[in-house]
Amino acid sequence: VEKWSGCSTATSWVTNTCKSVQLSWQQIYDADPDLVVIACCGFDLKRNEKDALAARELLKPLRAFKEGRIYAADGNLYFARPGPALREGIAILSRCAYDGDKDVVNELE
Repeated sequence: VEKWSGCSTATSWVTNTCKSVQLSWQQIYDADPDLVVIACCGFDLKRNEKDALAARELLKPLRAFKEGRIYAADGNLYFARPGPALREGIAILSRCAYDGDKDVVNELE
């Protein structure tokens, strides 16, 4: 997904062959990502939105929060299963990451 969306993980120790791993808040703070997409495997959009809102105070120190770049998505539908919806998940990541780039947005639309 990273390859096709043009995005990369902020944590260099995560590889494409890794199964999901739990990150500590310190690891997230150390990475200080440009953008955060909360799309947990097995959880729909409502659940990921709920979790994002519950973590609001913990997310505040991040650059992504300060720049309004925290997103929630349906992880179960768009990111957890192989199939046609995975292509839509790639488009979601790209749109979140490159929303200010008119050329990318035009290609996605």
